[in-house]
Amino acid sequence: SGAPDADVAENPRLSVAVKSWLTEKASSGLTGRRIEDCKAATDLFIEVAGDRLVAAYTKGDVRQFKEILRHLPANRNKIRDTRGMSAKEAAEKAKKLALEPMTTKTANKYLSTLYNLFEFAVGNYDAVDRNVFTNAGLAVRSTPREEWDPFPVEALNTFFSAPLYKGCRSASQWLEPGTVVPRDSARFWVPLIL
Repeated sequence: SGAPDADVAENPRLSVAVKSWLTEKASSGLTGRRIEDCKAATDLFIEVAGDRLVAAYTKGDVRQFKEILRHLPANRNKIRDTRGMSAKEAAEKAKKLALEPMTTKTANKYLSTLYNLFEFAVGNYDAVDRNVFTNAGLAVRSTPREEWDPFPVEALNTFFSAPLYKGCRSASQWLEPGTVVPRDSARFWVPLIL
């Protein structure tokens, strides 16, 4: 009669493991916002793959989840065309309508969160002996130029209207207006190169 309880304790449903994991995260000082993000990722996975025993999930479940993430709009419940739909339905509809999907960066945050959850499960439940989210991240296609936000034109105009470029008192007094433009100074060239 004690065996079923032992089985549940060593291989709980994912929703039970999530509660334990989030409780541990909260006690280690994780912020409320980050806990909400973790909950959103785990809720979405449970919606897609079901609330099963943790050890029952497979790489196939992960592939299905990744396929949905590739097409799912970021705020599906705020978009008229996908509002109120399940994640799978919203992803299919978004794909047909060519709606903008969530960014790869956001999808990878979801996958990383689930990787961490399953690492917790491997470390805490005897029946869970593998992390199905290992190496599950989506390839990021970006150029280094896309990794940073460019300065607005107004900021650049303000910066390059400084005395250093219009004329300053001297190379060492480059913030004070004057007639010298120190073109042989690194202070002059480094911002231009950047």
